[in-house]
Amino acid sequence: MSARRIGFRSYGDDDQEPEEVKKKDTRFLDFIHANYSTEGDVEDMEFRTATELQYELNEIMYVSTIKINDTLKELGFGTKFIEGVPNWVLYKK
Repeated sequence: MSARRIGFRSYGDDDQEPEEVKKKDTRFLDFIHANYSTEGDVEDMEFRTATELQYELNEIMYVSTIKINDTLKELGFGTKFIEGVPNWVLYKK
């Protein structure tokens, strides 16, 4: 019997949890790579907030806005502030 910590967390199978997270991360990365690029033509440029991207992904999977922001920053996507709101600069493929 393993020791369990007391706190606010799920006490499910700990071995399966990282696999589910990895699977979700790869699905999110696949979605970004399939639909958007970090550079392209001006005609293909789109500005999207993390919340808009989260809504777009809502039917496929849940991804937090923090995860969206961290991933897009890591992939090298730029940002532009429009009316004081940070928007990601995405180029549609």
